[in-house]
Amino acid sequence: MNSPSSTSKDSYTPDQESSAASRVRTVAALVIVVAGLKFAQGVVVPILLAAFLAFVCLPFTNALIRRGVSRTPSILIVVFAAILCVVSLCLVVGNSVTEFTNDLTSYQSRIDDLRERGRSWLEGHGVRVGKREFAEVFNAGALLRLVASTASGVIASASNVFVVLLIVIFVLFEAHHLPEKLRRARGDPKASLEQYDQIRDSVYQYLQVKTLVSLATGILVALLNFAAGVDFPILWGLVAFLFNFVPSIGSIIAAVPAVLLALVLHGPGTAALVGGGYLAINTVIGNIIEPRIMGGTLGLSPLVVLLSLFFWSWVLGPVGMLLSIPLTMIVKIVCEHDPSLAGVSVLLGPAQPESCVREEEMENRG
Repeated sequence: MNSPSSTSKDSYTPDQESSAASRVRTVAALVIVVAGLKFAQGVVVPILLAAFLAFVCLPFTNALIRRGVSRTPSILIVVFAAILCVVSLCLVVGNSVTEFTNDLTSYQSRIDDLRERGRSWLEGHGVRVGKREFAEVFNAGALLRLVASTASGVIASASNVFVVLLIVIFVLFEAHHLPEKLRRARGDPKASLEQYDQIRDSVYQYLQVKTLVSLATGILVALLNFAAGVDFPILWGLVAFLFNFVPSIGSIIAAVPAVLLALVLHGPGTAALVGGGYLAINTVIGNIIEPRIMGGTLGLSPLVVLLSLFFWSWVLGPVGMLLSIPLTMIVKIVCEHDPSLAGVSVLLGPAQPESCVREEEMENRG
């Protein structure tokens, strides 16, 4: 006769094995999907970028449709306006990058002079620093060359933008019929599309707010650099606009080259002024205005925001940095609607206040 303990153990073993096998399959599937995304980065990135650009363009096409313009002309008008903006930016920024690259030689001589004065000042205060060691530590010229080469690479790859815009056109044409197709795919013409609607509304609101906030940041940064006499203010404004989409560290990265160039051109006083201006702009817009407009739309833990930045940039490259928040929001919403992944959604979300936790505990007890 079996003991109670052995009977209980035997009765629970199959369920435990099934649960463990299910977890292993889920993890294996996730690993395969991530590996596939990384392997097919060249194909996946333009499609993802086009999908998110379509989210930005869709309200404009809908506005034209509401004013009586048919759908096809509305899409073509919006895409043509986007192409004009891209071409204008490429021309302006391309000229700035070319001039910036050509001026690197004169910047290097000023950097050498500034570095020598800094070393002399340290030695005058009793700090002896070798010339070579100090040059390696304070290698501002290398950083400026890196900025120039990176910007040149972005301009050189601008031809991909037209491929992305072509995909955007087809995405906009399909967006109108997508809900109907999803219902037909489910076999129920009246099926609820709550998950699709939540993803669409959350991503759209985030991209809309983030685009407007980033545009305001870029304009203010360009005006700041123009007023401070820093060369190529439009270039630094565009850099601030793009890197404002990168969470946590984007604003810091965008400020470094402009502050360094201000130091090289006008000295520590102007560099401190420009750095303080960047700090003020990002504090007011990023910590006061944006949270009030965005509200609770993000719904992600600050730690998850930072980790998602590194994860998606590793999987998708620089575009992954820009799209890390929308992609993580989509993952969270999908997990919310899958009972087996509900715990993952909780881990991705922000911490609840203790009062909310106590109310949930009281409801569960009741």
